[in-house]
Amino acid sequence: MLAGAELLDRYRGLLKGQSLSAHWFGYGTALFLELGSLVPSTRRDGSPGSPRGAYGVMIQFDWRIEADQAVLVGSADEQALKTSVLTDLTGERIHDLSVYGPPHELVVHFAGGRRVRSFMTAAGEPEWTIFVRGGDADAECWLSVEDGRLVERFPPSASAPGSDNRSD
Repeated sequence: MLAGAELLDRYRGLLKGQSLSAHWFGYGTALFLELGSLVPSTRRDGSPGSPRGAYGVMIQFDWRIEADQAVLVGSADEQALKTSVLTDLTGERIHDLSVYGPPHELVVHFAGGRRVRSFMTAAGEPEWTIFVRGGDADAECWLSVEDGRLVERFPPSASAPGSDNRSD
């Protein structure tokens, strides 16, 4: 079992240097950042979905993009502003990845100095996930917060039962 810092270091090593290739918005205020080479995806109904990167970051609820002196945009802002700021961020490389707290909020630091930060505004834990997808749209493993700890998960077909890595 890996400790939280070791899990974070593993994912930091994978994402550091990856470029933001695409972004898309999910239900509510969910934000998806696609990193690295893109592959097409298909929705459950068979229609084309948003392209997926070799790596991905999902922030389910509230988030914001910051510069040194200001918040540039947040999940509650108008769609046009969110799209504009994220489009301007496209192509930038990830400089670092950090988690602060508890409650384990995620910060994605870009080389140009901007940051994407999760921040839960309701009771409960932060709802973010970092995906490692490899060469297709399906996740090979992912990191998230569960029961106040960083947890690494694997799809059922990729690991034996009970092989999840939980931090203490």
